[in-house]
Amino acid sequence: DSLDYVCGMDLRYRGIFGIQGDLSLRGSTYEEVAILINGVKVIDPQTGHHNLDIPVTIFDVERIEVMKEGSSSFYGTGALAGSVNIITKKPTQKKLNLEIFSGEHALFGQVMSLSFPTQDISGRVSFDHKISSGGRANTDFEYKTASFTLTKDWDNNSWDTLWGYQKKDFGADSFYSNLFPEEEEHTETLFTKTSLESQLHFGSLKNNLYFRKHRDKFILRRNNPTSVNYHTTYVYGLDATLGLPIRYGDFLWGIDTGRDEIYSTNLGKHTRLHEATFFGFTPELGEELSADFRVRFDYYQKWSWQRSFNLGLGYRILDDRLKLNGSVSRAFRIPSFTELY
Repeated sequence: DSLDYVCGMDLRYRGIFGIQGDLSLRGSTYEEVAILINGVKVIDPQTGHHNLDIPVTIFDVERIEVMKEGSSSFYGTGALAGSVNIITKKPTQKKLNLEIFSGEHALFGQVMSLSFPTQDISGRVSFDHKISSGGRANTDFEYKTASFTLTKDWDNNSWDTLWGYQKKDFGADSFYSNLFPEEEEHTETLFTKTSLESQLHFGSLKNNLYFRKHRDKFILRRNNPTSVNYHTTYVYGLDATLGLPIRYGDFLWGIDTGRDEIYSTNLGKHTRLHEATFFGFTPELGEELSADFRVRFDYYQKWSWQRSFNLGLGYRILDDRLKLNGSVSRAFRIPSFTELY
């Protein structure tokens, strides 16, 4: 809900409690905004309607970073209008959060999060459950979210892993068309990532290994379920970023490779590989003036090479209270499997 107050952002929900929603920036479509968890994209290759199936709870989130500019030079495809990066908290103190509520239309919900830091390893487990009969016909819903986080720091290394699972079952009255008020949908999301960041004698190195599975069962008429579609997508890969401090600033070089898959009763079976390399430079220009230069080259199977870049400049006028920013960028996105097939 915090995103509703970001200037230039349009967050449109179908149903309450984020059962399903579309996110746009500066007039873009929902397919043109990259959604990330800790810097790892969670874009669904079937359709952008599932990009906000994010398997973390409100107690897991530390902050949300929004880039309202073409961000393909940072994150690749999908960041045509910008990006939204959800940063999760590190479990630094023993803490138990518990929330229970109820309301009209048989609404009942529970949210729980337990953090347990130790000297060797720290962790957090969270759970969120909400259920309601709906305010009108075919708007009932139930969803469950569970997440598990582990972190460990030693010497000059920092390791963390995140596991998230989410299941949504809901009546989708006129979600996609007012011609079919009896739509019903069931989605499941599994997401996991493991990161290792090391401070080396010549710079820093960060590696991410990630996997996402999403399953969508769509029923056109829930009272006569003769038309049912099943879609299962897999997204997995790894990326690495090397940071090197040099004489006049900081230099970045990285690689990114992964694979998208879909198995669908309607769209068929399709896969695509992608590879990318990127470079960045942040010069040291003093306390008032800042700049950032990035360029990236992406290759997608069955598509040609795509190049993207970003040149950003900033000038601080009143300390931390007022800063002018400007940028020039080139961004792109690859069509979803629904658009293609």
